[in-house]
Amino acid sequence: MVIVVRETAVVLCQLAGIEKAANIVGLVAMFVILMIWRLLKGLPNWLTQASNTLPRR
Repeated sequence: MVIVVRETAVVLCQLAGIEKAANIVGLVAMFVILMIWRLLKGLPNWLTQASNTLPRR
């Protein structure tokens, strides 16, 4: 998924003439995709449990 998102961002940025922005466009696109995934499907239990066991200061 990461490769597909990044390569899509590269192609879109080349078409728009802003090749240097491809990495940040891909990063923002991945963030948006993951946020939508979280809202629609939720987080897996193992991830929630792992984040709750991390030491707190």
